[in-house]
Amino acid sequence: MKHSFRLALILGFALSLVAAALASSPVGTWTGRIVVDTSKMTPPKDPQTQSAIRQQIQMAQKIMITITFKADKTFTAKSTGAPRPPKTQTGTWSQSGNTVILTPTQASPSGKPLSQSFTMSKNGKTLTSTLPGAQMNIVTKIVFSR
Repeated sequence: MKHSFRLALILGFALSLVAAALASSPVGTWTGRIVVDTSKMTPPKDPQTQSAIRQQIQMAQKIMITITFKADKTFTAKSTGAPRPPKTQTGTWSQSGNTVILTPTQASPSGKPLSQSFTMSKNGKTLTSTLPGAQMNIVTKIVFSR
């Protein structure tokens, strides 16, 4: 009896691990927004610069990005809402634990790949990337959800 209970417990644990691993795969379609945190921003003294920053933040917050992760480790992303025409990007993705790395097919102007790292939440429902180059302590992130 103890052996059966122990076996059932081990099988139940193994199944829950498999389910958790499957739930944390990024495969599927995600919708993302740009999130701008200005709570620690160093405010510019010039009113024109303040206005320009507000306008840039408002434009960034209107952008919506849809990304589809495919099981063959490729992705397609499309951004809309920007002042320029919608842009589609393709590439490959990889995952290690809760880190998902996107490597676009198109290289940067310098010829180097533009890989971007995202962190998947524990429940597998959000992907977040903090964009480099914070100026004036403005933190910008891309947050995707399913």
